[in-house]
Amino acid sequence: MGGPGEVSLAKLRLRNRWGLAAIGLLLGPLALMLWLGRWKWALFYVVLTFVVIAGFFALPILGIINPPVFGGLKLPQEFPLLSLAISIVGLVHGFSINNGDPAPWYSRWYIALVLPVVLSLGAALTVRQFVYQPFNIPSASDVPTLMPGDNLFVSKFAYRNHPPQAGDMAVFRGPKDPEVDYVKRVVGVPGDKIQMVGGVLNINGEPVKREEVKLAPYFYADAGPTSYVRETLPNGRSYVTGEEGSSPLDDTEVFVVPDGEYFVLGDNRDNSIDSRMPDRMGFVPAENFVGPVGLRYWNDLGTPLTGRPNE
Repeated sequence: MGGPGEVSLAKLRLRNRWGLAAIGLLLGPLALMLWLGRWKWALFYVVLTFVVIAGFFALPILGIINPPVFGGLKLPQEFPLLSLAISIVGLVHGFSINNGDPAPWYSRWYIALVLPVVLSLGAALTVRQFVYQPFNIPSASDVPTLMPGDNLFVSKFAYRNHPPQAGDMAVFRGPKDPEVDYVKRVVGVPGDKIQMVGGVLNINGEPVKREEVKLAPYFYADAGPTSYVRETLPNGRSYVTGEEGSSPLDDTEVFVVPDGEYFVLGDNRDNSIDSRMPDRMGFVPAENFVGPVGLRYWNDLGTPLTGRPNE
């Protein structure tokens, strides 16, 4: 039995190497460092993970690389690989500092197991529910603004302070099928009279200002728009639309937007289900809107995020 000034052998026992490997690879360096009783290193790896992941996403956003960077793997596959690389670094570090230091109260296995999971899930659910929600673009209905394979964030709090504005590219629940999310351009607000005449958007009896623009071929190299036009709405908002040719929706009746509802169009005018189709979508109620499109952070098909038409 040791004297009163000695540390017990139980507290000086080295952590099991197999346990280190399991926790480090499955739960990551945060859990590993907590189990080793190194809260400062745990905090370091939280910051390191944030910086590395933020830097990884900054590369395609800034146009330094064109996603995907790992031979065609999509974002759900690349993100675990990035996390695994950080975990391996943390595991090697964990083995090097597993020297039997006295174990503080928070280094119990159940705390190391539960705390990182609770913090990660709590942060993810809070951000998704109240701040930003990720979405993926599966179709070409909003080319050239949004490309198939785009991953983006939608601001969930923006429309709590003000209603949708004409010119917003916004995500909303389908009026006919609330289980399906759509992303379209708001072009008509309550009270507006909207009509398509010869493929030209008319608002309150006046055609919007249009100017033909040239875009790089990669915006849709296969089947898709053959010409592009910059539209400017009466409120000054400007964006580029794509046109594939003639369409039955180039000429429509006059739609009078009711109170509390909005008229939306896809930027790829000849390949979009939108408010021109009363039987499939029609007007979009204000309560169906999730939020305006924010940051594009990835494209699963390798399309560059930079060089897109300015909105």
